Amino acid sequence: MRARQIASLAWAGVLQLLRTRVYLNILVAGVALVGAALAFDRMSAGEGGRVLLDVGSAFIALLVAVLAGVVSITAVTREIETKVASVVTARPLARVDYVLGRFGTAVGLVLLSNLCLGGLLGGVLWLSGAPHAALSFGVVLFASFEALIIAAIAIFFGVGSSSTMSALFTTTIFVLGRLTEELGRLIERGRFGDATPLLKGVHAVLPHLPAFDLTPLAHGVTSSPADLAQRAAYGALYAGAFLLAAAFRFSRRDLL
Repeated sequence: MRARQIASLAWAGVLQLLRTRVYLNILVAGVALVGAALAFDRMSAGEGGRVLLDVGSAFIALLVAVLAGVVSITAVTREIETKVASVVTARPLARVDYVLGRFGTAVGLVLLSNLCLGGLLGGVLWLSGAPHAALSFGVVLFASFEALIIAAIAIFFGVGSSSTMSALFTTTIFVLGRLTEELGRLIERGRFGDATPLLKGVHAVLPHLPAFDLTPLAHGVTSSPADLAQRAAYGALYAGAFLLAAAFRFSRRDLL
């Protein structure tokens, strides 16, 4: 029964997005970014479509992650501020189910976007005669873990803060999460002196978003199924931890 309520709430959110121009704007922006990636590829002759794969998948991952965060924040904060959330949770629906339902909307948005844009990127690569057309679809879909982590973080801040502060905190974590590899290298070189232990802790807590970038596979870097499974489990557990924290935070908030 609870699973059905969560799925119903998530699906209602997806349908609401599809009825607005939000999703159309996502697709238009995605098509434009893939076109830009194709232009970059044409300017780098002899790369065999690798520039198109790298740049195209990076653009798509960035677009979908940002929009997953924005949609999650605006949906949650808007419903809390307009008292819609209090009406929804007044029904026999636990607050944790509300959080999961709103995350389910983000899941639907992310997967649908990446299916469409991943298929578009793969089609462009195939028409270009590039050898990585089949790989591109998997690369874009695997990047969904990054977007879902950002959505979970956005919901965590959205249930307890204003939309402006939630966007600020989420954006900060998103940017730092994308720089974890560079931060790790600087820490290993001892560039931060006495602050190294503190930064090691920050580095461990931040989401390691580069882990969900599979474009190195197109450059000859190998990755075992066990490694991919470990990355996927990391993404699921990280998002789950923020959802659990969001549910706890939301359960203690006064909606009246």
